[in-house]
Formats: sequence, structure tokens, C-alpha cells
Amino acid sequence: MRRPQRILTAALSLGLLSSLTAALPNRTAASPTRDDANTITIMTCCGAWAGFNKANIAGVGIPYIGYYKELWKKKFPNLKIKELDVSDAEIDTKIILGVNAGSPPDIVTIHSEIGELAARHALTNLDPFYQRDGVTASTFLTAMASWAQVRGHWYGIPAASGPSAGQILYIPKFVKDAGWDPNNIPRTWADLFTATQKVTTRDSKGNLQRIGEWVDGASNEAINLFCGYFATYEPKTTKFHVNSPCIKDYFRYEKKLLDFYGGVDKYTKFRSGDAGIWGGYTTKAYIPTGKVIFPRDAYWSGQQMDGYWNLDWRLAPPPTPHGKPEEQVGNTSVTQWQVAIPMGAKHAQLAFEFAKFTLWDNGYVLQL
Repeated sequence: MRRPQRILTAALSLGLLSSLTAALPNRTAASPTRDDANTITIMTCCGAWAGFNKANIAGVGIPYIGYYKELWKKKFPNLKIKELDVSDAEIDTKIILGVNAGSPPDIVTIHSEIGELAARHALTNLDPFYQRDGVTASTFLTAMASWAQVRGHWYGIPAASGPSAGQILYIPKFVKDAGWDPNNIPRTWADLFTATQKVTTRDSKGNLQRIGEWVDGASNEAINLFCGYFATYEPKTTKFHVNSPCIKDYFRYEKKLLDFYGGVDKYTKFRSGDAGIWGGYTTKAYIPTGKVIFPRDAYWSGQQMDGYWNLDWRLAPPPTPHGKPEEQVGNTSVTQWQVAIPMGAKHAQLAFEFAKFTLWDNGYVLQL
């Protein structure tokens, strides 16, 4: 089954046996041979890069080992991975303590802390690695490259190059069954409301059985998409606000959508039955069971569904005032997953090669 191309994020739980090994890249002066040259230590957190030891593999639930095991064996047939699993609250502290103690991990996962960690001299300047491999900022979405740099220098490895604004995640079969053309997904907010009216169904008592789109409420991302520009931020005052006319129109749209669904009580009753997709397989999850036809979501939800449901899901651009790509401005900085190499890492070259091979060179394998 062909799936849409989507680049792997660092949040993916990469299933890999602790004894899995990998062929070393060509040796350079930056990566001298040493007794433990085939070993890298990866600090995992909160599902990010988790699944290298047996305990985490058992708890991951997503069989990424099935996607990457053979690729890793061919590229890195002798590699051994040590996994350090920590909590989100302690990862920055653990990185700094490891660097100060002279025993940092080789790869870490971070969010938006690159500037802070770089200022604390806890991260390796990766400019030489990028230059050697000819990787430039144009390789990534503008926002991803921006998050990975501090004052023009690379300190992070972008772990996602897919859509950073929530797109319309849809399952063609359910869209078609609901009476809408899966090859004509709504591109504007007006079209989305029209489609929602068509596909929504109720039982004999007026209770919702299926809806078109969620009611998102005070969503910064949704507001900017509705307005077609970065409406929630005022550059002159450098403050966020909700005072512009288009923002008020957005809340009127949400109110119209809620009224169409029968008001707060009926919508809340419907939504409360969704078990979600993040707790494992369930027949009550609305997206993979076709009870929500046009959710504005992201590819992460689709990848999560890959582990539990055999569904052909796709992505369509998010709605904007006129359906134009340039109207997505203001939503290109919401994704900030990064991989970094701490200062003093013993196997920085190998760590960079492993991250590049997995995240950039073969991030598309999930489409197969």
C-alpha cells in the first residue's frame, strides 16, 4: 500500500534491538579509530528516539524496527547502541551534567532549547558536518532550519521536514463513503464548512454520529490559517493578541460550526466518546473509524495509525482564506523537534552519520 511521503520526526519511536550493528562511514580525521568506535550512546525521552533497549521496544507499540532494521544493518552492520531513557523534565539537566562530567551521550533529542544549551556550551557546533556533506538550509523547511541554528551556526539536526502546520488528514474510503470526492479535498474555510455540512450525520434523536471537522476553539494555528497571515502577533509591539477583525471572524466561524453540530451539549457528548489514537488500538478512535472526516491534524497521527490500523490515509493542504500556500504564513514555526550532539561526544561523526541516514536520507521509507 502506497502512503504519502512524510519525513520521519524525532518523536518517532525507532525500534532497534540493542545488539543491532552498523557499517562505519568512511573514516576521517574527525572520527579516529578507537576500541568503542562502533558504539554510540543515545539519550531518549518521551518517545523521542525510544526503543533501542528491550524495555523500550516492548513499550513503544510502533514497529519501526520493521522499517529500519534491514537498512541499518546494511549501512551500519557493526553498530551497537546504548540507550539512556530520561524524563522530559530532566533531559536538559542530564545533557549539561554529562558534558561537565566529560561523559555526555552521543545523540540527544531536544525541542526549542538549542539556544540555551548552545549558550551553556553544551552542544557541538555542527558546521563542519554540514559543510562536509554539502547540506544547506534549503534542505529543510525554513522554520526547521531556523530552529537548528544559533546566530547562523548549526547546533541542531532537524528531525522533520514535513508539514509543520496541521493539514487535513483524511482517509479516502471514509471521505467517499460520506459522499464527498476524496480527490477534491476542501482548500478554503468556506469549502470546508460546506463539506462538513454534507458529510455530518445524526441519529433519530439528533445525536451526532459523524462530523466533518473538529471545533478547535482558541487555536493559534487555526486562527493564523483562517486569517491567512500571522494574525495573532503584532510586530510593532512584539505582543500576541486576539483583537483583529479576522480573529473575531474566526471565532464567529467556530460558533457557526458549533451551532451546526447542535450546540455545546451535543458536540461535547459526541466528542467524549473518542478514545484517541495514542493509547494503542481501539475501535472507538474517531479518525481511523471514520467518525471525523476532515480533521486538521498532522502526519504524526497518520504514522501512529500505521502501527494499529491498515488504512490508506493522505494529507491535503490546510484550509486558508483562498486556498493559497502563501496564506499558511505564521504556522511554519510550530514544529521544533531536533536532534543534537553534545559537546565532547566521543562519537560525534558516527552520531551525525546515523542521524542523517535515518532522518534525512531514509525518512521517506514509511511510504512503502
